[in-house]
Amino acid sequence: MGQKTNSNLLRLNIEKSNWKSKYYAKTSEESTLYIFKDLDIKNYINRVFNIYGVIVKNHKLYYSHSLLKLFISFFLTKKYFKVCKKVKRVCSKEFNFSEHLLESLSLFLKKKLSVFIIFQTLNKNYSVRIKNDKLQLLKQAFIKLRKFAKTDFFIETINILIITLKKTDSSKLLSELLAFQLKVLKKQTFFLITIKQILITFLKAKIFSTKGIKIVIKGRLNGAPRARKTTILLGNISAQTFKSNINYNTNTSFTRNGTFGIKVWIQEVIKFIYIQICFYNPSDLNLKKFKKAN
Repeated sequence: MGQKTNSNLLRLNIEKSNWKSKYYAKTSEESTLYIFKDLDIKNYINRVFNIYGVIVKNHKLYYSHSLLKLFISFFLTKKYFKVCKKVKRVCSKEFNFSEHLLESLSLFLKKKLSVFIIFQTLNKNYSVRIKNDKLQLLKQAFIKLRKFAKTDFFIETINILIITLKKTDSSKLLSELLAFQLKVLKKQTFFLITIKQILITFLKAKIFSTKGIKIVIKGRLNGAPRARKTTILLGNISAQTFKSNINYNTNTSFTRNGTFGIKVWIQEVIKFIYIQICFYNPSDLNLKKFKKAN
């Protein structure tokens, strides 16, 4: 049995070359230090966002000797608003998350780099534009999922799943949601059943253009004595071919019953742009009419 490789690493510079971190190094020794810095900064950002109940979709880094630019897109959960209320009660001031993150990053980097951050919130109007034709199909899907509406996690999960199915490079968002909810909830199998039913209804309705989703979770679900592996496979995921546009991410959630390993595969549709070039003959009648009109 061979070890399975990361599907993102195999497809770099084949279909697209969007690197999530860019840096400017003069020598080969500097490049190793920048790679270590990159991992260190990303782990710190994920740790801070998890404490405040913010789920990260994507973050990109661009940095040099004296400058650090960050692009972070995130989703705010109910835990974030509870933390803001607690800070208001204690400090009697409004909690500004962006200023707090800038201060903590400058202290973490020992004030050696000037930091610039661009935020993108995914809460406002789901950050997704859906056409009028597909709105009716989406309403019908909501009617089918009425039995899960009484749960506390339903609104957050359905909003995040709409974003993951509509937007690209969103496997990290789904894995962060699974890690966050498995840590908080006691009925973990019921949460996975709801996610499966929501994804089945959305994929059958053909509202979004995703081909398939695969989720693998390994751990002691519901406090079981032994760890077991549960898989959710919907649609087609052709991981053997390089042409398939697959977005892959891994995550771990630390719970009372131990750690859970989470893997997410999302296959997206490749959109081709065709450019039609027309060569006109100077003796063409349509071209003569166009010249006379002008």
